[in-house]
Amino acid sequence: PNERSRGPRPTWVSAFAYARTGQLEKAEEILNNNLEKRKTEIVPDFMIAVQYCGLGNPEKTIEILKAGIHNQGENFFITNLNEDPFFDCVKHDPAFKEIVDEITPVFTLPPLNK
Repeated sequence: PNERSRGPRPTWVSAFAYARTGQLEKAEEILNNNLEKRKTEIVPDFMIAVQYCGLGNPEKTIEILKAGIHNQGENFFITNLNEDPFFDCVKHDPAFKEIVDEITPVFTLPPLNK
């Protein structure tokens, strides 16, 4: 059978959903596959951080988000970080607020000339 007949490949969103519904083995398998994929292709830090947050690992979530601040080209998802429900697990953490404060000027667009 070809790849299409197998259905869609699990994604970072699937890993988050599996983790939040207690299917930790499936979530960790997807995360590990994505970490392996990072060796040869771009897997944005945001997507890895979501998976760690879903698995209840706030320390690793913060670590990955901090690294992602400086990888702007691959991390366009990071712009609305403070409003993103994927990161509810770390919104209480002062380190998360520092990340939000640091990215706000980096990703804020200049005003349009009128």
